[in-house]
Amino acid sequence: DALSGDYFTFEQIDERNWAFIKCDVSGHGVNAAFIMAIVATMFDNRFNEWKARSKKLDLRALLLDINRIVEERSEAGQFAAMTIGVLDTATGALRLAHGGDFEQRIYRSATRSVEDISLEKHPATGAVAMDPDFTPPTMYAETRDYRLEFGDIILLMTDGIEESGRTIRDRRYATEQDNYPALQFTPDEADQIVREARAFGLQFENDDDDPVGQRREIWNELNQQIKIEFSTDRVKEVIAQSMTQGSYELRRFMSIHPEESLVFDYSGLPSNAQTLVMSVMAVEQVFRLTRAPEGAAVEPVKVDALLVDFMKERFSEYWKYFGKELEGANRPDGRLSQDGESVIVDQPEYRYFDGLLEEIQEDDLTILAIRKK
Repeated sequence: DALSGDYFTFEQIDERNWAFIKCDVSGHGVNAAFIMAIVATMFDNRFNEWKARSKKLDLRALLLDINRIVEERSEAGQFAAMTIGVLDTATGALRLAHGGDFEQRIYRSATRSVEDISLEKHPATGAVAMDPDFTPPTMYAETRDYRLEFGDIILLMTDGIEESGRTIRDRRYATEQDNYPALQFTPDEADQIVREARAFGLQFENDDDDPVGQRREIWNELNQQIKIEFSTDRVKEVIAQSMTQGSYELRRFMSIHPEESLVFDYSGLPSNAQTLVMSVMAVEQVFRLTRAPEGAAVEPVKVDALLVDFMKERFSEYWKYFGKELEGANRPDGRLSQDGESVIVDQPEYRYFDGLLEEIQEDDLTILAIRKK
């Protein structure tokens, strides 16, 4: 959507300390953007107060204030999940507090792996109406149990990345002309696909061999379609490979192009935060794309120009996917100037491609990666 509920920023407090925030407001559009603006303003005001008065950065007090304001001014059922923190760049000491965002991840350079962190659970801000006369002493309490060593990266990302989805289609539809219709499955067919998906290596939250419970994770009872999520496991594997200059192969369950070899080569890349972010986002982008059959009527696909440049050097099937670029006046946002010669483009930070089908990006995609040097 044009208006987003995602927000992040980072501010330098003094020579060694930085404050940061990552926020994900539920929903999209005007209401989500309005709540996001409130959170951004409150963080900015509190940060300026901390800095001007050299006061202790009270992360818990800020979350309690944000909870009160969001609860008062948001619509019923709307909330803002967020993580706020302070990093001491000299020692690597990390102070964290959160509202509804208790799962954190740190890439550990020494072990070349992603460490999963589960903080004490607290509700998202705006989700709970607090008693003005009493606040539970543990509500939104901060933790100081973590430290970033040299090369470590804390990865703060919204759930839109892990929950990015791809709808199952069948090879029988590879020659159809009506936008690659998705298959519809009966419950029994969905149960069989669950079993095949487990054999393929896909993970399910419900791991007790309950086929009905696992089916509900991927099968939509209303439209009878199946959607596979990008998943945390894929994110962690991409990170591990990109930070060690390895390679990652995106394997697709029930692919309509089984002959494809979707390989991302990270050789020669520095092991820094930029590499991590670009690697994750490039794989997520391709995860939501499918090559359309020749002559199929599909809408142009918009891709971030930075990702295009990154994938041109790193993605094995780049030319099959991105070989039909729309340029100049042929772009949806391209038009000729009044002299009829030069081309005006509204969004030069994006590039457009034909011949692709893109899954709907159902949620905002935001990553804030902070690396200890």
